Amino acid sequence: VSAEGDRYQIESVTPCLKSDAIIRWQGTVEGDHIEGTFTWVNKRWYWSFEKVFWFNGKLVDATGSGNELQEHLRKQFRSTRH
Repeated sequence: VSAEGDRYQIESVTPCLKSDAIIRWQGTVEGDHIEGTFTWVNKRWYWSFEKVFWFNGKLVDATGSGNELQEHLRKQFRSTRH
């Protein structure tokens, strides 16, 4: 983890508990937003693969009436439907 102001860069490598694979995490947290990627890496003597996935999100208040969370989810759903 490295920090500059309210911006945090994160990196981690974690083993998969069910196989010999590893997962490489990279991302940025800034204020109430997070975005990044994780790469699933599985290397075998007979085949290997790397799959890259991305994520992004925003911290919302889920303790209140739920309106903020519902509105955020509505906006996210609309932005993914082109």
